[in-house]
Amino acid sequence: MRLDKQPDFPKGTRIYEFRALTDIWTGDASGQGGHLKTTGLLGSIRWWYEVVVRGLGGFACNAGSENPKEKCSGFSEDDSRGNSREKKHCVVCEFFGTTGWARKFRFEVYDRSWNIFGSVPLTTKIKDKADKEGINSSIVVKSPSCWFKTGSIPPDALFHMVFIPLRHIDEKEWCLLDLTLRFIARYGAIGGKTVYKPSNEEKRENEEHHKDYGLIKLLNPSDLMPECRSLGPDSLGQYVQDEKWRKDDSAEWEWASLTNFWFVEGKYLYRYSKHHSIYNRVLRRKEYKWKAKEMEDGAEGFDNWLAGVEDKGEGKKPENASKKVFSFKEPPRTFGFVRSQDEFKEIEIRLNDIKAYLDEITKDSEGIKENFLTQAADWRRNDWIIEKGVDLLDKVWQGPSTNGGKQ
Repeated sequence: MRLDKQPDFPKGTRIYEFRALTDIWTGDASGQGGHLKTTGLLGSIRWWYEVVVRGLGGFACNAGSENPKEKCSGFSEDDSRGNSREKKHCVVCEFFGTTGWARKFRFEVYDRSWNIFGSVPLTTKIKDKADKEGINSSIVVKSPSCWFKTGSIPPDALFHMVFIPLRHIDEKEWCLLDLTLRFIARYGAIGGKTVYKPSNEEKRENEEHHKDYGLIKLLNPSDLMPECRSLGPDSLGQYVQDEKWRKDDSAEWEWASLTNFWFVEGKYLYRYSKHHSIYNRVLRRKEYKWKAKEMEDGAEGFDNWLAGVEDKGEGKKPENASKKVFSFKEPPRTFGFVRSQDEFKEIEIRLNDIKAYLDEITKDSEGIKENFLTQAADWRRNDWIIEKGVDLLDKVWQGPSTNGGKQ
């Protein structure tokens, strides 16, 4: 059913309008499904919400863990005298929900014409619209003004995220959500497949695993919510650190915090040829394409962690985890995480050492394609200026940004 106008939402509903700067992947982990997966978007928003909370000094549990000790539960527990009492949960689970504690809001995603996603399989919508208008369905799929293709929102498409309160939501919770969405739009990425990395190899740059995913632009960024302006960052920090929330000494996800986040605007890491990968060089993985999953000789703990290789102990095969460096070609941005303040300097050294590396491999330009020489010159023109997450959050407080992307 087409609405063509904004529905009458309940009082207190928060609406954010975005433009997709790249594809936004919302499908399931296997890339299947005939519906747009709004849960995929919400899970990504929750992850960044946790990053903001930790950056403000609060605790966020590992909600996706299979270990019940690492995640919150809303169920009651018995104290030492056998009396039932409500179990504490973290400030993130308070808002997004957990086992035994319902989420405080309903999350819906609408297209530019206020059609809600997920109500009908998108493949059916595409076919119906194509039949009605007498055009090929593949054309409809590619058009941002029509129904979005299964699993993703295409570049340049306008869409709305709607948060409908189901019970009382504290103004500080709304403020945390507002900050999170603005931070994602200006400095992060949303949805799945954001770990894909760019390539400038001839005839390969448009392959699926080299495409950009997850970049968005906030279209109504006039100011922070009034709640945020009246609160201020100090008040928000006190809220997430309040003793009423669960605390834990779990260190597995402590790195996913604004205190460990870094960002570079206007530059990206890429593979040039089967022999050269600037991205792999930063991660200390082997550059040669067919050995790209192997670490360089002498790679140490930080290198393995950065590249997403988890050492499970002597005699055990290393497991793959998420890489901690993300890079996007259009619009260009690179961001990532470290585990300590000392590692910020190491990242800065690695990024700016690439300039000397490019000088070396372009010393003899014979046989090197002109586009690579141009890219290498662009890289060497300026240093990679690293901005830290806590400073970037201050920028979000200060006001709107153009996102540095397409208008």
